Amino acid sequence: MNNKGFIRTLESISAIILILAFIYFILPQATPQNTTTPQNVKTAQNNIINELLYNDNYRTCIFQANNGNCHDNNDCNLQELITENTPYGYEAACEICNQVQSCIPAEQLPLDKSLYVNSIYLIRDQPKILRVYLWEQE
Repeated sequence: MNNKGFIRTLESISAIILILAFIYFILPQATPQNTTTPQNVKTAQNNIINELLYNDNYRTCIFQANNGNCHDNNDCNLQELITENTPYGYEAACEICNQVQSCIPAEQLPLDKSLYVNSIYLIRDQPKILRVYLWEQE
């Protein structure tokens, strides 16, 4: 048996294994994306939506509102309701639209963060869509 050839083969195999192990541990690992909504955000959104659905004063305010932010309508406390129910460490925004597309400018939402959105579709004479956005604070 040729010992020199056998030793050279073991050296080359161990070198390949070391190089592959080095590459595996040095390269960045992809972090898994969390696609579920946190429980505290779900609870807050459900509380907000239920209050808006079942309170006639809020429903009337929604139908009287123009397209845009919820705080544009000073007669109602929609934004106050949303702020009170927003979990600690999160920020919120709200919009009332006549169409399916978003009607608030994209600059008002942090597009570099995970946005948790819940919406309701209300129909009377003029259908309205109300969306509640929540995201983590910086």
